[in-house]
Amino acid sequence: FSPPDPYLGDGVKTPGTACNYRFEYPVTVKPFGRLNSLAFPSILPHGTTCIYTFKSTERNRIAITFHLISLDKIISSCLTSQDDVIVYDGPDAMSPVLAQFCHQRRRQQVISSGHELQVVLSSRSPQGRQGIGFNASYQFIPTDLASTVQSLILWKERDKRGVFHMRSP
Repeated sequence: FSPPDPYLGDGVKTPGTACNYRFEYPVTVKPFGRLNSLAFPSILPHGTTCIYTFKSTERNRIAITFHLISLDKIISSCLTSQDDVIVYDGPDAMSPVLAQFCHQRRRQQVISSGHELQVVLSSRSPQGRQGIGFNASYQFIPTDLASTVQSLILWKERDKRGVFHMRSP
């Protein structure tokens, strides 16, 4: 018996892609879980674009908590950063932007307004300037609880022994 890989995400990989994943509740995933960028916690490969698509029934919203974001090592505006994570409030990049993250961040949280959400990670930094990407968790939340949950997101976190614990940010 070998313990599960703590950096392996819960989504279903899109065939023929390096790092695109679908998280469809209740079809392919549980109501909560984790997602990590390609190769996390190793260096994010140059030229990487990964798309993480979330979909649920219309009675749910999606909460994403980024525990760690480590991108382009040059501190500048997100407007000039070559690496970023963009969260769209809908099924694709034509949807409104909920958040854009670059550089180094911890404990960033977003909640969709509807039942679909997309996260896009882009790494265009030259070799030697890339970060390690991101480590995050997701949770599908019933719409009637979303305003309460917006102030207190609970997620499961695995300790060193592989035991899950409920935590809040």
